[in-house]
Amino acid sequence: MPPNMNDNYKNADELLANELFVKWLQHPDADTNAYWESWLSRHPEQRGAVEEAKRILQHVAFDDWSLSEEDSQLMLQNILANKNPAVTPPAKQEAKIHHLSNWLSGWNMAAAAAVVLLLLAGVGFYLLSNQQKTLQYATAYGEIKTILLPDSSEVVLNANSKLKWNENWDGTTDRQVWLEGEGFFSVLKKRRATAKEGDVKFTVHTQNMDVEVLGTEFNVKERPSETRVVLNSGKVRLSINALKKEEPVYMEPGESVKLNKNSIEKTLVKAGDFSAWQKRKLVLNNTTVADVANILNDIYGVQVIFRNPLTANRVLNGTLPTNDQAALLNALATTLGVEIQVEGRQVIVHE
Repeated sequence: MPPNMNDNYKNADELLANELFVKWLQHPDADTNAYWESWLSRHPEQRGAVEEAKRILQHVAFDDWSLSEEDSQLMLQNILANKNPAVTPPAKQEAKIHHLSNWLSGWNMAAAAAVVLLLLAGVGFYLLSNQQKTLQYATAYGEIKTILLPDSSEVVLNANSKLKWNENWDGTTDRQVWLEGEGFFSVLKKRRATAKEGDVKFTVHTQNMDVEVLGTEFNVKERPSETRVVLNSGKVRLSINALKKEEPVYMEPGESVKLNKNSIEKTLVKAGDFSAWQKRKLVLNNTTVADVANILNDIYGVQVIFRNPLTANRVLNGTLPTNDQAALLNALATTLGVEIQVEGRQVIVHE
């Protein structure tokens, strides 16, 4: 028998007062298993007490502790202010806690403290997540979807893209959305209650940049192959996160800003060409075949393999249909004078 052990335990309270018993329930090992299984074989009448002790230990006197809305808000405020929670468990729980005080010592107290911290963190996370509920729309390969935002602004989402925003827009706070992929935005201008407060901002967040607007139309593309913003009308301000630029970049209608590895490239373009995908068209303006291959991967999820690497460097001009993958590949094969073979998710170009 281990030292300081009493072989006679009459109830769950006495079992819980034994540190070796608590250790066996929470962190069993070969020694504690051997001892307590042997003890149970000698005292089978105490199995009920062991089960009761297990239930008590699992709940640690928190099973009936529920917080009112007022208490939850107060607890969250104290957590955020780095204070001790000013919430006391109901009186009926005090009896249970006192009931267990003889074994809540040493590492048991540390474990109980950890449970309390987890509970408090959980309450804080629950309240914050309720305030920041997120809505998300996504498109499949080859799919285009039009989304009406809570402020009546409109987003046309290109294939293989995601758009999300916090649900609690109230018309007066700044509007924020998060984009993965490509989307065309038609943003309505919103004014605050007074002219002094200015207009309600609208910001599109992507992995590499933030696009801040008031009321305008623009195309945002955030793909593995390219990050680009093209402005159709109005004004936008870009914060380039990827380059850690402190000064924002301002855009005028007809301008394109493309993010390169270590710099940005601002050019004048035909803005409508970059949003023609809304009409299921791909406008090519000195576009390389390699760039077309990247677009095929973006919108259809296919990998293009060139049997002749020089084919990828050829330049194309004109318009190709994107409403159907087969029609697009046939038009591309005719334009290039090549043979295109499709094997699952691979598109093989023979020349």
